Amino acid sequence: MNDNPCLLTIGDFTTLSSIHEQWSQRDHDLVLQLRAKLETAVVVFPDDLPRDVASLGSQIAYAVGEETHVATLTGTTGLDRRWLPITLPFGLALLGQREGWAKNFDVRPGCSRVLTLGRVMEQPETSWPGRFSPHSTVTAPASLRLIRSSTKGRVHQTNGGPPDDGDPGPAAA
Repeated sequence: MNDNPCLLTIGDFTTLSSIHEQWSQRDHDLVLQLRAKLETAVVVFPDDLPRDVASLGSQIAYAVGEETHVATLTGTTGLDRRWLPITLPFGLALLGQREGWAKNFDVRPGCSRVLTLGRVMEQPETSWPGRFSPHSTVTAPASLRLIRSSTKGRVHQTNGGPPDDGDPGPAAA
């Protein structure tokens, strides 16, 4: 149906590699599907991932046949129907795919349905663009104050913080 490559962020690829290592030792049912995904995936930096690709943490709309769902792709845990773990066949298949991707999927022996990624509604990589870029303009707050240093327990001030009033702060409680 679709010949687009599977696009994984470095973090997604690392997570899948770790799961693959665990599953290979236990001869898990999905190890072949996982191995195929890892072998064919194109790995990209998070900032380079297109907005229409499902990554870990993405909220997606997908369909199994005529039945539609909205869920967030997660690692290995799914607390309720709003979470779709990549340790389940549909979650693993949808990870790294673009909007519009579709594939015939066996839902049980002798019965297949079309699995479709309808829309990527939220994607973690787009919520803070540039955070992984070496040219990021994100900087630390201007007035940070070091309360205690390992050098003889002296109190220091940096970046124009307020003068030391002798209050040790919440750490003293």
